[in-house]
Amino acid sequence: MSDCAADGYARISFDKIEENKETLSSETPLHIACYRAGREVNAILHVHSPLMIAAAEKTDRLVSTSYEFDCILKKAVPIIDYIQPGSTLLAKAVAEKVASGATAVMMRRHGSICVGKDLEEAYLRVLALERACLTRLHTS
Repeated sequence: MSDCAADGYARISFDKIEENKETLSSETPLHIACYRAGREVNAILHVHSPLMIAAAEKTDRLVSTSYEFDCILKKAVPIIDYIQPGSTLLAKAVAEKVASGATAVMMRRHGSICVGKDLEEAYLRVLALERACLTRLHTS
């Protein structure tokens, strides 16, 4: 189903998801929906940062807080209302935001997803989003 590539990262074959459901994360449908939603989405990082969860309670979308935000996240980060983790409704809601060009999506009472062309870009977006959330919390 998934095997470790030379770079050490697991690879998942989308066509074999059904036969291996019991060994996958409950959020696998969310990740697959994001991969399918964005042309340049080759990496997804899903984090449960307390700062991101707290900031999501303060606004309906996170707007630029710095030059770093503009350069790395590129645009405002949408925040979706709470939807049951692991559900197809959550996967669809997040994928719609990614399809519309979001590089990050915050999920109330859950966490965030950051996407990128590779793991480095997705990780830099997680760091930029966490910093933006910290700034937002300290200025609200």
